[in-house]
Amino acid sequence: EIFAPPSVNTLMNGANLAVVRLLIEFSTELHFPGRVYVGSTVVETGNTSFKVRQGMFDCVHDNCCAVAEAVCVLVRGDTKRPSTIAPELRAYLLKNDDAENFA
Repeated sequence: EIFAPPSVNTLMNGANLAVVRLLIEFSTELHFPGRVYVGSTVVETGNTSFKVRQGMFDCVHDNCCAVAEAVCVLVRGDTKRPSTIAPELRAYLLKNDDAENFA
């Protein structure tokens, strides 16, 4: 959802994302079929990586069912090596108060 807007492709300059660490903590059960909504925010950026926190909420009971934290690395497609996060992309990632950026 953070990388869904087409304008982000330009900011990534041909790079891809690799999830290098993922921690998920489940707190309540969910049953199929069901509906959830997810809130995401970038909480930290480094030179080539950033940390995302997410919460998953049950639409029926409106309670938090799980939280997750992921570390993502920007990787160049041609070299498969980490790529530096450009200042414009960093600003976009840290702008977590804009509903257009975080659907």
